[in-house]
Amino acid sequence: MAGLESGFRLPRHADYVILDAPAAVHGAELTALVRRAQTILIPVLPSATDMRATARFVHELLLVGKVTRQETRLATVANRVAPTPALKRAAEILLGGADSPYQSTASRIYRPLERFLTRLRIPFVATLPDSPSYALADARGLGICELGDSRATWDCVPWRPLIEWLDSRRSLPPSV
Repeated sequence: MAGLESGFRLPRHADYVILDAPAAVHGAELTALVRRAQTILIPVLPSATDMRATARFVHELLLVGKVTRQETRLATVANRVAPTPALKRAAEILLGGADSPYQSTASRIYRPLERFLTRLRIPFVATLPDSPSYALADARGLGICELGDSRATWDCVPWRPLIEWLDSRRSLPPSV
């Protein structure tokens, strides 16, 4: 918020500008941020507490005029998800995500939120892993895909759906 108050100027040739808003933003501050946004990404952690907070936040967002008029797109990103072993993930895919002992903990946790967001037509666009590469990138002042080591290369793969979604018309409001 301080960047917006001090006359922050957008770069001239930026493909994306991402503002990381504080988790407790609401009311007039939230409305001011939404007024500047075409797309709002909502990160959600795999915990019941975070999902309840996300549901409350989405409810408040839906009361903001620009969102109500569909002049801003909303999407969620599952963040810091524990990696699912490949065999377990394959069984989960084969079973179609049905509630079963083969379903990963992250899937069982996210399923109620996913149903809630689906009813509101708010997509989950990416699931980002919990990985030590993020801390390493932060310590070096780099983005995850700038690290260049083999582990970080694999950590970049889950970002592809998010980037593809952002590059698509689906991420833009109909009036743009």
